[in-house]
Formats: sequence, C-alpha cells, structure tokens
Amino acid sequence: MTKGTAISADGDEIIVYGKIAMLRNLESRRAGSQGDREHEVAVENKQGLE
Repeated sequence: MTKGTAISADGDEIIVYGKIAMLRNLESRRAGSQGDREHEVAVENKQGLE
C-alpha cells in the first residue's frame, strides 16, 4: 500500500473520489489505534471489491 506525502493547509481544497458511504465514514474516524483499525477494515473491504 502506498502512503501519500502531500500536506494540506488551511484554505486548501481537496477533491476526492469514492463511494459516498466510505467518504462519510472519514468524518467520524478517530485518530489513533481505533482509526487505524477502521482504516485497515476499509482497505480490506475495498480490496474485496476489486
């Protein structure tokens, strides 16, 4: 898995593509181990769709 290196700043606009349910999940995802696990599950789910 690749990791992004871009850093956003206040006022930046970011365009993302994806399923709306997955994007909405990002709003509530917490930082730390819980968020890391949620990310892992999302990646596994996405890989299952490919």
